[in-house]
Amino acid sequence: MKNRFIGFFNQHKLFFSIIFLSLTICLNFISSTLIHRYFPDRLPAEDLLFRLTPYSPDAQYFTDFLNILSIILLITYLFRSNLKKTSYVFFCFGLMELLRGILIILTPLGSVLGNDIEFGITSIKQYGAFPSGHVALAILIYFLIDAKESSKIKSAALVLAIFEIICQILARGHYSIDIVGGFFIAYFTYNELSKFENQLTLD
Repeated sequence: MKNRFIGFFNQHKLFFSIIFLSLTICLNFISSTLIHRYFPDRLPAEDLLFRLTPYSPDAQYFTDFLNILSIILLITYLFRSNLKKTSYVFFCFGLMELLRGILIILTPLGSVLGNDIEFGITSIKQYGAFPSGHVALAILIYFLIDAKESSKIKSAALVLAIFEIICQILARGHYSIDIVGGFFIAYFTYNELSKFENQLTLD
């Protein structure tokens, strides 16, 4: 029975990885909704970087755009270099979203701009601050791109990740601790799942 299950899983890795990612994305929205419901009056925190840098509200529109560019880079990399890693990539994003969905509800900080303000190019409101999903996404994409297979794309992903961090600080989209948290969940995700990359790679 166990061997049959393993065999079935191996034949449908991509399907299971997409389902896993979809569920963990839903978890983030559930956690965000719970924060808004049970902690509506959460207070903002002090941040040293906010005092040292100017406030640039227009930078918020670049944060989503930079993430989109990072995703395009990853897709380009997969098509050019290793399309077989698609299921592995989805599992990585799924684990990252799972970690974020759990962590954001633990310490629900208030936004420095207000708890109900819209941020970025979409009207979707996300109420969780720590860790930053934008930064985690950009950093994880950087980790997932193998420099041996495409050094130029990896370098471009690093540049986008750096600009993502800068824009988040300038737009006051995330506290600096959120950015550090985003980096660490991306690193943890990549470091742990890389041990199982062969099993999660499409044949």
